[in-house]
Amino acid sequence: MSIRTILVVLEADTAVEVLLDGALEIAGTMESHLEVLLLQSDPEQLLADCAFTPLGSIPIEAVTAARDASATAIRDRFTAWRAARELPVDIVDHKLRTTYARWSNWQGPAEIGLLRRGRLADVIVMAGQPRRLGLSSALIDTALFDSGRPVLFLPDKPIGPPLGRVALAWNDSLQAVRCLACSMPFLHEAERVYVFSVGSADALPGRDRASIPAEDVAEALSWQGIKGTLVRLAPQADETVGARLLREVAELDVGLLALGAFTHSRVREALLGGVTRHVLDHATIPLLMIH
Repeated sequence: MSIRTILVVLEADTAVEVLLDGALEIAGTMESHLEVLLLQSDPEQLLADCAFTPLGSIPIEAVTAARDASATAIRDRFTAWRAARELPVDIVDHKLRTTYARWSNWQGPAEIGLLRRGRLADVIVMAGQPRRLGLSSALIDTALFDSGRPVLFLPDKPIGPPLGRVALAWNDSLQAVRCLACSMPFLHEAERVYVFSVGSADALPGRDRASIPAEDVAEALSWQGIKGTLVRLAPQADETVGARLLREVAELDVGLLALGAFTHSRVREALLGGVTRHVLDHATIPLLMIH
């Protein structure tokens, strides 16, 4: 799998320049291009989302004007960002490896706009730590569960080289298998690769019982020319798997963590917490996820 198209999803509260810089770091290495998409909800939906604002107290024309003004300001920031980095607006001389940045926006239900564009991208880039940055859970669910594409969550601060050290979290789940496949371009570019053994997924319903140990994953990577260092993670009694995973990431100075998302049901994750939710809420490095 090659990475040619990276869809960067922006919302009104997104740290625009930081997110674009992080995506460009990946695009420059992968010789891919950026499709930048601003999602704008309908005015009616914006009013409905204002739970503490009585319906009818704000004219819909005012909501529309505010939304459009915000979109113009974000596009101006994007244009200035692109000019400062001397990026073309489209492909140059029919070269597929042109790194350019192209703008578009979607007005309407955000989930539909994300799917219309995201399903045709090789990777979807979104802001990390979504609760703090205002991304809705519905939009994250859409990206992870319905797009069929890997999602790269980037932090809201400048990042170091994300492909210096890359870690793959392995728990023998179907999601981990999918993550292994979609992370191959990133693993090939990494200076060093770690395979984190975070236990098995024996409790998952419908498994085929064909347990694959992390050692086999590391060996399979070697046949791709990738030398993976096996790291066994054993959480302490008072430590969750997600917390243990992030502690190891920090100790090894990992720049990108790849893991399967939501190996348990969303209901269980919401009620009891889970690795995916903990990592999404607390990671300060790029996360590559797929369900």
